[in-house]
Amino acid sequence: MFGFNSSEKLYKAISSCDAAAVKDLLAHNVDFDKINDRGYTLLTFASYIGNAEIVRLLINKGAPLERYDLQGETALLGAARRGSTEVVRALIDGGADME
Repeated sequence: MFGFNSSEKLYKAISSCDAAAVKDLLAHNVDFDKINDRGYTLLTFASYIGNAEIVRLLINKGAPLERYDLQGETALLGAARRGSTEVVRALIDGGADME
């Protein structure tokens, strides 16, 4: 569905805003550098969806904050552009670079 092979369940849980499923799936090894066929990393995808709880789960698991997706955006830039203030706050609180 999202072009993620082994991570497909995780991306599906993110798109469904199912934080409990995301938390369970994050208990396994996660490739945070994997980019889907739409160009998103896990964190940029969660930021696009706009779910701050899931964004925090990913940050706490070690998702890199400064990775660019194929659109040339970090999760913070994408969230700010979309006006997702709760996600922006979660990213800044998690250590995202505002420069």
